[in-house]
Amino acid sequence: MRYPFLDALRGFSICSMTLYHLLWDAVYLGGCSLPWYEGTAGYLWQQSICWVFIAVSGAALALEIKKKGRKRTAKSRLVLVGWGSAITFVTRQAMPHEPIYFGVLFFLGAASLLTLCLWPVMEKKPRGAAIFCGALFFFLRNAPQGSWGFERMVGPALPTALTRFGLFSAFWGFPPRDFYSSDYFPMVPWWGLFGAASAVGALWLKEGFIPNLLQKDIPFLRKLGRKSLWIYLLHQPVIMGLLWGMELITF
Repeated sequence: MRYPFLDALRGFSICSMTLYHLLWDAVYLGGCSLPWYEGTAGYLWQQSICWVFIAVSGAALALEIKKKGRKRTAKSRLVLVGWGSAITFVTRQAMPHEPIYFGVLFFLGAASLLTLCLWPVMEKKPRGAAIFCGALFFFLRNAPQGSWGFERMVGPALPTALTRFGLFSAFWGFPPRDFYSSDYFPMVPWWGLFGAASAVGALWLKEGFIPNLLQKDIPFLRKLGRKSLWIYLLHQPVIMGLLWGMELITF
């Protein structure tokens, strides 16, 4: 069963992301000046998109497992890993100065597979899993920057040994100094948010209580949410083509 409000939230997030990327291309590829976008307001906007999209995907995973089972769900999430890998290949060839390693699609697929491996425990103890994952996200939010802490609450530095394994370290959230990706969602800390949302979904199922809010429908956003993968894959080529046609960016 699909829950229309989750699809609508995903649709809202994909609309917000498309507009955000439109401005990103205009600013960083076209040289437009938007001080607010490059400051705190732009950062908070970007984070709101990430948080909503990842949390919705995590909660939806729990409901998908209930409907399809773990094996069928794993197959559908492997598709995301494949698309994420394809994006890495394409960006390395087409935009070597702005490659994407471990972008959001790859993350959603990999996070789903990790969650599926841990599902027997998470399903049995959903409250504990939600607390653990939430704490992981909070205390290791700054891990990709090399420290404990959450955003501006910067804690002690993490061991530099964690960064010594190249792309493997970057995948887990401990990138080497020379690592760069224009869209980067490592497992730490982002699996904490994804896993917490999945655990909340498991708690709903265990207690037999699905919030009535999930049945609320916003048809336009729901339809967009159900096409979010294709919108994500196509929106940047379309935006860049339009900006190129308007001579706002060059290649």
